[in-house]
Amino acid sequence: MPKVNKKKEKDPKINREFPNNIEDRLNPIIELEYKVVETSDVTDITLEELINKHVREGWNFENIQFAMRESSKRPAMAFILFTRRRKDS
Repeated sequence: MPKVNKKKEKDPKINREFPNNIEDRLNPIIELEYKVVETSDVTDITLEELINKHVREGWNFENIQFAMRESSKRPAMAFILFTRRRKDS
């Protein structure tokens, strides 16, 4: 049976910023701006709303961290991390 080469397709929903011009590609130091959004309402609806809102504003979703309570399996808080290229660079 012939091998099927399955390439992993990139998720079009993920907006990863990549330098378009050669000068920026050759210069690995691209200044980023960071944003941390904190919420104590850790529900799927709230997290989706916050992530979608900031992505529409031009931020790139990077990560989400949960702060747990010892007495519960549900997170007490969530910290959503975003980045974007500095506007002045």
